[in-house]
Amino acid sequence: QNAVVVGGGTPVTYCYRVTNTGETYLSNIAVSDNLLGSVCTIALLAPGAVQTCTKVASIGQDTTNVGTATGTPSDSQGVPLPNVPPVTDDDDAFVDVVRPALTIDKTVSLTGQCLGSNSVVVPAGTQVTYCYLVTNTGDTHLVNTTVVDDVLGSICTIAMLAPRASQTCTK
Repeated sequence: QNAVVVGGGTPVTYCYRVTNTGETYLSNIAVSDNLLGSVCTIALLAPGAVQTCTKVASIGQDTTNVGTATGTPSDSQGVPLPNVPPVTDDDDAFVDVVRPALTIDKTVSLTGQCLGSNSVVVPAGTQVTYCYLVTNTGDTHLVNTTVVDDVLGSICTIAMLAPRASQTCTK
């Protein structure tokens, strides 16, 4: 998998799968990452063989890393073949760091409309409408967002709220 979505600061394990697709052994294979540095060294890899190295990093922002493997064509004992240049390949991986966030604005109204204010003065027993404006201020969709009032209890559940979208619930 060359892409993953995580929350900021989440440890991510990068896997570097090195496959010898040639017809000779490869020795001293250096595996590195353009952002994380040296990953591992594989002493000897037979034709058709595969070896995986890993490196863990905490990611705080969207990141594209490029892993590179460079090896020396060798005999089965790891002795370099004369006049055969090193081989190399690279591949990238993307980490999308999401930042979920939301705001809620509560107002009260006598008219049943959500154009109220933060407070009203009324005689006891007067019916009022409470409005709860929920806005997704993050960069990812929010699913099953619940609105609960400390006095009135459960207000609503918003099934899906896109980034920068708002929805109003009333009671």
